[in-house]
Amino acid sequence: MISGYLMAAVYNLDGRGGMAGWKWLFIMDGVISMPVALAGYYFLPDIPETSRARYLSAEEIAYAQKRMKLEGREQRKPYTKAKLKKILTSWHIYGLSLLYVLFNNGAAGAVPVFAQYLKDSKYPIYTVAQINVYPTSTGAVQIITTLAYAWLSDSILKGERWPPIIFGAVSFSKPIPIPQEAHLTMMIFLSSV
Repeated sequence: MISGYLMAAVYNLDGRGGMAGWKWLFIMDGVISMPVALAGYYFLPDIPETSRARYLSAEEIAYAQKRMKLEGREQRKPYTKAKLKKILTSWHIYGLSLLYVLFNNGAAGAVPVFAQYLKDSKYPIYTVAQINVYPTSTGAVQIITTLAYAWLSDSILKGERWPPIIFGAVSFSKPIPIPQEAHLTMMIFLSSV
């Protein structure tokens, strides 16, 4: 959701320093991303068997390793030709990749339908700031539906994760035709589910 507001604000820098607003957006994205990437490199603890996190004591690392054993996790093994063959011939890598593509391409983040609708609108004509800010409401709807899917999965479906994933992939993998005169509220909902 923040990206829409950021784009609208940075677009106002258009022409400053002799650069277009979209170039400023790339600079701002880098300024934001680099500290996050560096923090992730230094602060994420890695997996228990290879953790070198300075903020975890030896006892905490040993406890995490013990928990992994209690879960039935095996130690990491080196990659061999047999292991690579097993991975590449497993249906999981292809079936789950397809499911991932279908699920994410059906979401508003992958195909910004609402923003395209606003940009192509002839009446009324929307400003660049409006085209960037209005679709942020779809992010709010996505947060609510994600929490609803999580609650549904953990409660009614008793821990089953696949039904909401399949529902999302099958239900929203095809575009929904929207007439040019569609009301904005309907666009917010349809572009976010």
